[in-house]
Amino acid sequence: MRITFEKQRNGALIYLYFREFDGIIVDTLTNIVGKLLLDANNHWIGVQACNTTIEGGIIRLPQMKHPYIVQEKESFSQNERELIALFDTSVQIAKMNAILCNVDFNNVNGLQGIEIIADNFDARMDIANRLIK
Repeated sequence: MRITFEKQRNGALIYLYFREFDGIIVDTLTNIVGKLLLDANNHWIGVQACNTTIEGGIIRLPQMKHPYIVQEKESFSQNERELIALFDTSVQIAKMNAILCNVDFNNVNGLQGIEIIADNFDARMDIANRLIK
């Protein structure tokens, strides 16, 4: 997993890459309901994307076509209702902040990544920083 992070006023634009771009154009599911996952000390520790849109529609989240190989401390899980990516499995989720996200995929290799649009982002970055490149 790799993260790009751009702070904007009170919010942030974030992209979580589950795999690097393979040269195949991606399709995007937009306006997906998601959550920033935070620990008790307000460290950002992961993200959840759900199978619902902000308009209330139900969608089918794209599946990872190849098994995702997690790095040390990471976790990735997915089912038909949600996907959850954790940066450090030794830390407990204490809070969830609602976000809007877009999910990128292609039909050949499946899930590519998640673009997170957070209007308000005041989480501490200590845990996520090791993934920002």
